[in-house]
Amino acid sequence: MDQREFNQMMAVEVANRMGENYTVEVKEMEKGNGIIWHGLVIRKDVDVVAPVIYTDEEYSAYKDGECLRGCADSVVRKYEQFKMENGVGESLRDRLLNWEHVRDSIYPALVSASDNSEMLSGLLHTPYLDLAIIYMNRLKFPDGNTSTSKVTPDMLRIWGVSEDELKEAAMKNLRNDGFTVRGLMDVISSYFDEDEPFEPMEGSMQVNMYVLTNRDSMYGAAGMLLKDEIKKASAGNNLYIIPSSIHELLLLPDDGTVDRESLDHMVQEVNMNEVLPTERLSDHVYYYEYAENEIRMCA
Repeated sequence: MDQREFNQMMAVEVANRMGENYTVEVKEMEKGNGIIWHGLVIRKDVDVVAPVIYTDEEYSAYKDGECLRGCADSVVRKYEQFKMENGVGESLRDRLLNWEHVRDSIYPALVSASDNSEMLSGLLHTPYLDLAIIYMNRLKFPDGNTSTSKVTPDMLRIWGVSEDELKEAAMKNLRNDGFTVRGLMDVISSYFDEDEPFEPMEGSMQVNMYVLTNRDSMYGAAGMLLKDEIKKASAGNNLYIIPSSIHELLLLPDDGTVDRESLDHMVQEVNMNEVLPTERLSDHVYYYEYAENEIRMCA
């Protein structure tokens, strides 16, 4: 049984548990770069807004021997927990459909244009180099979790705002998103306990590389749009901008010894072996020219 068939059967099982006031619909969402996530929309009565409960975990459990009823019980528990911690129905609808409630949670994000052509056809987006700027509603819930949804033209009509108004709000929020530039070695060291600090291997090369991301390390590659931040980080140097993922960038000063093709190869290797398919941004580096304060694709 593939996951689509599994979800169709799960929708029936979950609907039987929820009762006659609920409907359960199968939902497939492209999360980026052609990767599809599978879930169920559980909607009470005529609620305009309802949560998507993703079922990848349950499908894995089913393949490992869990029965369908047990998987359905798991989905219902997730829904009840979400409802208890964050609310659904009118309160959630008001937060999502009222522009004044979402204005401060709209942010730009960078994604690959070539790998997301189908997804982009249904989204509000702006071309940028060989990438695309999309717009995300990063709504924080009382339990501390963040729900992200991509902005569509229909949402603009519901909110009653123009594309220019939304983009202006998104860029304002981006500038206040707590971007930092830290040395790569400092970032690596932060993952280690104080009792067992990180120590580079003897004879290893110390790379003069920096990490640019935002406060929550969520869609932080959009920092590429903040050229003034990159200018400050450059300390007067030209930079190679390495697309680590959709969540962060690496900045490498161009000291004249860097081989761009080697950097491109590094990006491709890391994408293949280390980065989740949904989080890959690009397979090549970009270049920041300090004198022009401009970012371009490498020739």
